[in-house]
Amino acid sequence: MYKWMTLAALCVSLTATAWAEDKKEDEAKFDAKAIVGTWEYESGLKLGEEVTKDRLKGTITITEETITLQGEETAGKFVMKYKLDGDKWPVKFDMEMTESPFGAGPKAKGLMEIKDEKLTMVYVMDEGSADYPEKLESTKDNKAHLFVLKKKAE
Repeated sequence: MYKWMTLAALCVSLTATAWAEDKKEDEAKFDAKAIVGTWEYESGLKLGEEVTKDRLKGTITITEETITLQGEETAGKFVMKYKLDGDKWPVKFDMEMTESPFGAGPKAKGLMEIKDEKLTMVYVMDEGSADYPEKLESTKDNKAHLFVLKKKAE
């Protein structure tokens, strides 16, 4: 009898702990203002393949409405308007290219989160049927691009 009571108490304790952790994660809100600022690349993956460091040069400036990628002189400037969808971690977002050396137009759907002062963004190009990535990962199968950014020291 004592063993069953101990087991029951352990099950209740584990369930309560798991529920409390889920509740804490649910209560964590994405702070949109935290992404505003100037960032630099830490790492990147495209379709699961590592992006070389020479391709990760430049700065990323995020305002409340746009993301601007300013590469080296030959890379040009890319401006995307974006909209956050939700306030839970990771938050969904939609992007649309408004300015680039190639013109405007391409759209993407993605997820982002801030953790340990790093911004992780994963997105897939929206060709009319794309859905949001399921996880913060880039694989050949999910056709996602993933970039980890760190806040630039000012």
